[in-house]
Amino acid sequence: MQLKDILKTNFEPKTVRVGERYNFRTRRQASGETIAKYELELRRLAKTCEFLGDRLQEELLDQIVLGRRDDRLRKQLMVEVDLTFDKAIKIIQATKRVDQSTQSCNAKQPWRRELFDKAENEIGREKNCLL
Repeated sequence: MQLKDILKTNFEPKTVRVGERYNFRTRRQASGETIAKYELELRRLAKTCEFLGDRLQEELLDQIVLGRRDDRLRKQLMVEVDLTFDKAIKIIQATKRVDQSTQSCNAKQPWRRELFDKAENEIGREKNCLL
């Protein structure tokens, strides 16, 4: 055994898996934080959690859905059939683009916002009936 290995074994702090998983599971998307930054932070936190095999993707999926700051989008993801991590990221990115486009249109033509709100409320009521 080399000196480097001996020093590492005796002096490098051991990770406490339960504590690391707590940090991972309680991490929420911050206000103004992009989905890309949130994903990177979750991946960084997951490195010390010792999620093995496919479990990493499942844990990332759960956290990306549960840690969202957008309740409307969280609900949309929760009812998605066969949701994968990659599919969730694509849905989140597409929704963000649509929201940005809608905001741009609404700023130019306020009457469109009223129509959009009415349609969104009707869709929400229909989804609630299904749940």
